[in-house]
Amino acid sequence: MNNKLKRIIKKVRLKTILLLAITIASNSFAWFIYTTEVKTNMDTRVREWKVTFDSNGEHVEKVITLNVKELYPGMKSYTETLTASNTGESKAKIDFEIKEAKILGEDLLLLNMTNDELIEYLKTNYPFKIELSSSNGVIEISGKETVTINVYWDYESGNDELDTYWGNKSYDYHQLYPDNSSLSLVIKITAYQINE
Repeated sequence: MNNKLKRIIKKVRLKTILLLAITIASNSFAWFIYTTEVKTNMDTRVREWKVTFDSNGEHVEKVITLNVKELYPGMKSYTETLTASNTGESKAKIDFEIKEAKILGEDLLLLNMTNDELIEYLKTNYPFKIELSSSNGVIEISGKETVTINVYWDYESGNDELDTYWGNKSYDYHQLYPDNSSLSLVIKITAYQINE
């Protein structure tokens, strides 16, 4: 009986040791899994961002196509006015990008200028003026901004030679291409979020 008791004790010890080993292994495994989870008390929030462009009370796309049939000194000015409304939670900056620019059939994008150089070129190199502007350049939170595209040619620009040259060139262009616009611009207006 003594021998039998020893065998039973051995079986119980072996079972106990085996059960203890499995318990320790599973607890250790669970502990390692638990410690690899990272928990923080940090909450994040993305600022709401919404800027819309309206013309005469109607929502418009951010790409404006401008076609002026004839250019001549004293022409009636062409003005496109948009209202940019910022209903987001951060300030926005207005930017203009010239996507297409043709004056009397000449594609100005082939001049390989940067966008800023092209905008300045349009303002300064002709007796007629092409101006892209915004009242402030920045739309405040819950604010509005007036965006204006203006094309005009004063009867007396102050440079008779330039007026005559471009006036004759415009006339000749219309004699050759009566159905084409003298000036064709496609302008993309974008609002960028300003990080503060």
